[in-house]
Amino acid sequence: MMKRIYPLMFVLFLALAASGVLFAGARATLFLNLPSLLIVVLLSLVLSLCSFSPAEIGRAFALAFRRTAVDQRELRTAILYFRSLQWYLIASGLIGFFVGLITILAGLGTAATLGSGLAISLLTVLYSLLLAAVVAVPFRTGLERKLTTQ
Repeated sequence: MMKRIYPLMFVLFLALAASGVLFAGARATLFLNLPSLLIVVLLSLVLSLCSFSPAEIGRAFALAFRRTAVDQRELRTAILYFRSLQWYLIASGLIGFFVGLITILAGLGTAATLGSGLAISLLTVLYSLLLAAVVAVPFRTGLERKLTTQ
């Protein structure tokens, strides 16, 4: 079961991460990269849909916030989904890292290619780890706690 305070904690986590970036003297826009985000989110979604139906994915998120008793089978499926999502996020981050690395190696003579490739490499890993830390792990943990207390 997700705590009611989760949305506030999610926003606080993002604010702390953003303040760390700003205190380090970097521009926040350096950490925004649409290709990296698309690689992580879309690839994780596609991998999720290979193993789970859209209805199962929706139920997994809904079960995390449900306060009433839930069928143990559904809880186990939701836990399995979030455990899988964590791995899918990490795998998509690594795939994005290698895509960026290949981009760097293919354009070694061009500074622009070097910069964009490095941004994709590092930001896909960052995005995948952040999403795993603030979505997959807390949701899975909340559901596991619900399973043990029922």
